[in-house]
Amino acid sequence: MSELAESPLSPDRPAGDERGIVLRSEIPGAGGPGQDSPDPVALVRDRMHGRWIWAAVSGVVLGGAIAAGAWSFAPVKYVASALLRVEYKLDTIGGEPGSVAAETGELDNYSQFCNEQALLMRDARVLDAVADRARGAAAPVPRDGGILTEAELSVIGRHLAGAGALSGSAALAKGLQTETDRNSGLISVRYTAADPRLTAPIVNAVVDAYMAIHGPDSETDYARKTQALTDLITGKRRVAEELEEQRAAILKDAPYGSPNLDRVLEDRVARMQLLEERLRANNELRTKIREQVAETGGSTPDDEATLTPTNSELDSIDPSLRELRRELEAARVEFSLLSKSYKPDHPAFARLARSIASLEARLDAARIGAASIWREGAGRDRSYGRLTREAERFEAELASLRGDVDRINQLSMRAAQIDRKLAENTAEEAVLRERIGALMRESESIRRGRVVVRQSATTPTLPDSDKRLQLAIVGFAGGIGLSFAGFFLFGMARPVALHSTQFAKDRKMALLGVVPDMSKSEEDDPDSRTRATDCVHRLRNKIESRRTPGDGYALMVSSAFQGDGKTTVAAALAVSYARSGHRVVLVDCDFRGRALSHQFQRLRAPGVREVLLAGRLRDEVAEVAPNLSILPVGVSEQFSEHNLQIGAMRRLLRTLRDHFEIVIVDSGPMTASIEAIPVAASCDGAVLAIRRGRVRTPLASCIEEIRNAGAEYLGLVLNYATPADCDRFGSKSRISEEVARGLLGDGGSDRAPRNPLLDDGEVGRNDEADSGRRN
Repeated sequence: MSELAESPLSPDRPAGDERGIVLRSEIPGAGGPGQDSPDPVALVRDRMHGRWIWAAVSGVVLGGAIAAGAWSFAPVKYVASALLRVEYKLDTIGGEPGSVAAETGELDNYSQFCNEQALLMRDARVLDAVADRARGAAAPVPRDGGILTEAELSVIGRHLAGAGALSGSAALAKGLQTETDRNSGLISVRYTAADPRLTAPIVNAVVDAYMAIHGPDSETDYARKTQALTDLITGKRRVAEELEEQRAAILKDAPYGSPNLDRVLEDRVARMQLLEERLRANNELRTKIREQVAETGGSTPDDEATLTPTNSELDSIDPSLRELRRELEAARVEFSLLSKSYKPDHPAFARLARSIASLEARLDAARIGAASIWREGAGRDRSYGRLTREAERFEAELASLRGDVDRINQLSMRAAQIDRKLAENTAEEAVLRERIGALMRESESIRRGRVVVRQSATTPTLPDSDKRLQLAIVGFAGGIGLSFAGFFLFGMARPVALHSTQFAKDRKMALLGVVPDMSKSEEDDPDSRTRATDCVHRLRNKIESRRTPGDGYALMVSSAFQGDGKTTVAAALAVSYARSGHRVVLVDCDFRGRALSHQFQRLRAPGVREVLLAGRLRDEVAEVAPNLSILPVGVSEQFSEHNLQIGAMRRLLRTLRDHFEIVIVDSGPMTASIEAIPVAASCDGAVLAIRRGRVRTPLASCIEEIRNAGAEYLGLVLNYATPADCDRFGSKSRISEEVARGLLGDGGSDRAPRNPLLDDGEVGRNDEADSGRRN
């Protein structure tokens, strides 16, 4: 590196000439409309961090443990039941002796009785009797002696002895249930316990105690029922007689001379309608008289005031009036027509005028005569005084008729009430007679008893409630779910980088590629070297496609934490660039880690510290391979990362750019070093490396710091990647067997498949000629 000896560091360039400065909107993944929405499936896969097998194994273990516990502690219940039937036609006698509901067989009464019997079976007296009988004490026993054996009584006794402080009734009531079926009249007595031998004896003992204590005497009940029905029928007959007497008294005292009150009511209503019509006509006539008096200037009409007769009324008295009016009208029309033919002084005018005057005189005389006749006849009854007295008479008669109608309605209502009571009483009496008939027909069944045991309890063979399998399945599934949920929550709290697919859709991270674990020997993995080489070369090509073009490019390689393998990535990239023909220099700016200097055995050689301290390059850059040189970190104690200046770092990199095409700088971790920010501010681009299994939360802040420093963020490299990830980013092409044989010279070219479009022979002849010339 003779051309670098005593080379002063280049001065700072103007701010506008910086490489790698890009707008944030141009950075892939910086947000905006193109940002992909999160995929729930990808989110779950990401948070599980590849721990599916561990989650499944721990889930199976945890689920098995929970399932075993659920199977062991799940309750298993056995149930035994007995059935008692309550006859529908055998209701109890209830209510007052005069009440119809006392013996009608209604459903409400029947349901109430059934519910009462079900409650009585859980009565403390019944349960105490069962406990006393099981302990050998005196207890009531049903008339048939009961169906319990000594063995069953001893089972109940042992159960009560193990109940501890509980009383006998409390211990028995704990699992006892009684239910009624409203439609069938069945009472179900059930007892639930974990011991199947205990259920049937307790149920049968409860039924026996109930029948002994609360079971009614069928003979006494039958006689009482029959006598009660007979007394009710007698009372109904007495009520019917009283109602008939009340109805006869009402019709006898009717003041209208007719027992048919409806007919009398119809006559009164018809008369009222006629009077109301006449009163309306009277009011209309008086209104007209008042209007005529008002037209003549008067205020109040006197009693003699009458209506002026109309033409139709006068024509009915003197029919000649109608003919005179027609003649007068015709003469007047003719007079109006003469003015068109004659002068006013013509004799025809005088003659026709005399004729019109004569007709008017005759019409007036006839109208006066007809009006005089009308006043003496019909008009005499239309005086205002007569019409007023007539209206007062109509109103008085209407008031009297309204009073009659009210009294008739009251009498009719009383009669209807009595008729309704008579009908109800007759219907109730019919029901009671039907009930007596039913009792006579059912006398034998009644004497057998109202409550009959239809089915006694037997020891159950199968559990009624067995939740062991369901709880075990739920527990097993819950264990697996808890395991996966735990791993998922752990992944949420600590997201790590495991696979390249985690970054595939995250454009902000801009995944460049992967690098495998290059510490493995080829003996352990024969393809490891080829896989690593392919991944590094592909990574170099991706950087070349993204970096800002130009001669002399400074690339920073950093990471979020120490130990992510950034030095390995930087060295591998430098070797790849050198082998591709670029002149490359590696710069170790990790002032504390110094892994790059150690890797190239330059720990005690002068380097960056001495260059920055002296302000010039001498012989610190050493060539370690063709096209590859290194500038180690240096050994001077007078310079450290604490007094590193961005300007000095920029001048150093400017000088290196002038002599090398690619400058790869290995800096300290972004989150744990002081020199990372000055290095990023001096480089053109930056690459972040993250080791597989590391927490990836700080990556976003590291990217933000790189961009804020002015460097172009090129992308992320997943270090120590799995072979599957390497296959995604490496070469998968393979040489065919035919080509391999052709390269070995075993005649494979003669048997190589030919393109059918080239079968004209010319290509083959040209190949042979070329082969001959080469030979």
